[in-house]
Amino acid sequence: MTALYASLIADLQPQTEAAEQLRDELATAHGITAAVHAMEDVTVVMVGERLAVWGYGNRWRWWTGQTNSHGKWLYDQAVISNPSAAARLIAARHTELIASQSEGSGRR
Repeated sequence: MTALYASLIADLQPQTEAAEQLRDELATAHGITAAVHAMEDVTVVMVGERLAVWGYGNRWRWWTGQTNSHGKWLYDQAVISNPSAAARLIAARHTELIASQSEGSGRR
């Protein structure tokens, strides 16, 4: 194993632990099921079936469901170090997705 690869794995372990804390916070405080997927350069938390939350660096990011005037997707974000606040914001977006699905507005 190269030193760079070992360093990369060491850098991701705290992020993976943070993802597990986020998953647990979503389940405990909001009753939302999530799954953690750790990869080489990013950790993804799948919230329910429709919301992907990416963790890299010190931030969680997820699509807001909106685009700017140029058609680029707009993302919301939260710091990885505060799983409670991140879970609250992510749970709100998840609730929006569930509501839009029940309104029959299609996948968003």
